[in-house]
Amino acid sequence: MRIKRIISVGLSAIIITLAFSACTSNSSEQNTQTESTLSSGIEASGEQQANAAPQKEVVSQEVAKPDTKASVDDLTGSWTDKNDKTRFINISKDGDGYIYEDNEGKLQTEYKDGVLELKISDTDTAKVYIDEASGHLMLVYQDNISEYEKK
Repeated sequence: MRIKRIISVGLSAIIITLAFSACTSNSSEQNTQTESTLSSGIEASGEQQANAAPQKEVVSQEVAKPDTKASVDDLTGSWTDKNDKTRFINISKDGDGYIYEDNEGKLQTEYKDGVLELKISDTDTAKVYIDEASGHLMLVYQDNISEYEKK
């Protein structure tokens, strides 16, 4: 009976040892797999973020050159914004001056050296002129450039 007990305890010890070693090696493999999955998930997440929110490209606008050969008569008329057809500019002669009208209202303007100068406030002015290259009307205000086509 004593031998049966020793063999039984020995076999139990071996089985328990094998079970623990199997769990431990499986646990190591799982940790490795988990780490691998996490790192690939982080990489995929980074790729998704890169694809979902690409870096914004800085675009600088070049100021078009006023057409020195254009007359004020070339500026007068009705114009429509190239990028937003709801935006308009109407320029008309008013005695010695000119009236500039757009979606925001009307302003008196002066024509100097190929450019209509709009006094927006005491410190702000906008410039309106014909682009030498395209023949389109250009509106430059606070470093923003809008391009208009004749109606």
